[in-house]
Amino acid sequence: MTEESDLLREVMRVLATMRDVHPMRRNAGKRRSRSPNGCEPGTPDIEVMLPGGRVVWLELKTAEGNPSDVQTEWHAMARSMGHTVHVVRSVEEAVGAVVDALEAR
Repeated sequence: MTEESDLLREVMRVLATMRDVHPMRRNAGKRRSRSPNGCEPGTPDIEVMLPGGRVVWLELKTAEGNPSDVQTEWHAMARSMGHTVHVVRSVEEAVGAVVDALEAR
């Protein structure tokens, strides 16, 4: 079990308790192909659906971790299309990113 997988589980648990928030795990760890779950390499760990058709993407990293080049490229592509992508390192940061998006209605 890694710190990142523990963080993912806890973020998913907490977000699932929030009103008007629907988190979905998107990546599948270190597998080479993400096609079984429909995700391409670089896709953030969690997709959070919000009211009004809005989506927030969360990339989870440990305190020492950094997004890979393919993740950074995916984040830039998504942002260029108007999506919100956050790299978060704690449950508090993840909740804060989602609350900010909810308040921006």
